[in-house]
Amino acid sequence: MDTKVCILSAAAFAVAAGCGNPSPNAVEDKPGSIVMKGEVDPGLFGSWKYINGIYTFKRDGSYDVHFDYMRPDGPGQPDKHVFGDDKGKWSADNQYVYFKSSFGNVISDKFELNPEGSTLKLYPRYVKVPEVLRRISKK
Repeated sequence: MDTKVCILSAAAFAVAAGCGNPSPNAVEDKPGSIVMKGEVDPGLFGSWKYINGIYTFKRDGSYDVHFDYMRPDGPGQPDKHVFGDDKGKWSADNQYVYFKSSFGNVISDKFELNPEGSTLKLYPRYVKVPEVLRRISKK
């Protein structure tokens, strides 16, 4: 059976892929405690591919995300088809990228952009390894 899941943020996409203990790189948050900070960072403009998802960070501070993949649902359970789209606002400071989803939730992920600007690592909470996104467009 297909399940439509609306993503709340880039971190929610990662949580769907696998949970664990909070990453030491994640910002500690309490409900409603994270606020948008920073500015739209020109180094992050464009489209980024992550497994079966595409993130697009726009110059006006908005983002789009689309994903479509199969997720294991636990031992002895059939895989779930996870797919969806979301739009929201984004900004960044020197350490974190902030996402405000269309639902109004704000999260922050620590990030690293390689010197060439071709690889973006996001460190969301509850994921032990970073999400590695590859730039596919600077538009």
